[in-house]
Amino acid sequence: MSDSNIKFVLAKTNIPDGQLQKQLDKEFDENLSTEMVRLMPKKHGASVEAQETLVQRAKEACEAIEYLASHQKKSWFDVEEAINAQIASLRSKRSIAEFENKQLLTALGDVRRFFFDDKHQEEVKRLSEFVEVCERLQKLQTSGFLNAVADTILKLEGGAA
Repeated sequence: MSDSNIKFVLAKTNIPDGQLQKQLDKEFDENLSTEMVRLMPKKHGASVEAQETLVQRAKEACEAIEYLASHQKKSWFDVEEAINAQIASLRSKRSIAEFENKQLLTALGDVRRFFFDDKHQEEVKRLSEFVEVCERLQKLQTSGFLNAVADTILKLEGGAA
């Protein structure tokens, strides 16, 4: 390959802004054809027409690769964008799960400390007494005693005013 072809190929691989070339320019096509014909070995009496056919097939393969690359590019970027969105979503969900897990562990720690605290028996006794008072109030409410007391209080207040 001549120096001009090497420079041309290197220029083609360093495509600005990631844009794919849509077609090979005329100089490259001509140089490629002449170089391939010159460099191709003449095996078993292969003719120039056969070599030109191979060159044409090589050009078609280049065009096919170019076409596939340019049409798959959008799909690739779409997939990459979807993957990035899923990664962001997973990171968000992970941070939420970590936050909720921390809150849950804090609450469970408080419960654990309550049960293993020295004041646990005292708190249980106090809670039992509260439940007994509530049950007695319920019995008084059911018997009508609380209503009678409330009426008496209202009458006394009404008479004092």
